[in-house]
Amino acid sequence: MGPVEFRQAEADGTLPRAPRFPAIRFDSARQGFVEPDQAERIFAELDQPFADVARFSYLGARRINEVLTLKWAQIDRDAREVRWAKLKNGRPLTLPLTGGLWELIERRWAARCIGAWLSPHVFSASHRGLLSYSAYRLRFVDAATRAGLPRIRPHDFRRSGVRNLIRSGVSQSVAKTISGHVSDAMFARYDITSTDDQRAALARAERYHENQARTMARTSADNAKSGLEKL
Repeated sequence: MGPVEFRQAEADGTLPRAPRFPAIRFDSARQGFVEPDQAERIFAELDQPFADVARFSYLGARRINEVLTLKWAQIDRDAREVRWAKLKNGRPLTLPLTGGLWELIERRWAARCIGAWLSPHVFSASHRGLLSYSAYRLRFVDAATRAGLPRIRPHDFRRSGVRNLIRSGVSQSVAKTISGHVSDAMFARYDITSTDDQRAALARAERYHENQARTMARTSADNAKSGLEKL
């Protein structure tokens, strides 16, 4: 008899009191992340506009649906900004378009004509329709597999984009305004630390220790020499 049957028996009166079972919690946060060179390998396996969708998600730390549904009406090319009136968290967000993101938008702007028809969407299918998530996911998974990264999934690009912000020295408060996370707890689920990050941190700590030890040894030697000279 399982927990459900025990509770039903208690409700029916056939059991005075059902035993209490401890709740089992599952951490649903994936631990996948993608290094820049791995992302480039996946980009290379995708045709357009799917490659630019993936690149925008990775560079801008964006959810795929935010990218797929992006319209030209949201793009201010003079200010070089993209604006979402409301994200998943219910709040608006403005994302500056710099570097690779701006180049990507200009590339999509040049490709916005489909025959004599101008697409309202930044990332349009050849048949004029909106790119679907299912179509993108199939292309992405296939590209990742061909790139030798079969475990990578589309949302891993957003997660990796967040981690790249922190790795590059961006403060958490600023990174949250880019990613759109409201709470520190949710942001922390995306700021994944890999063993390579830990290895680099330990190496920096060891170099710090060695430099401090050498500095203190020189200081002690100089003090000792100065003391001898005063005698």
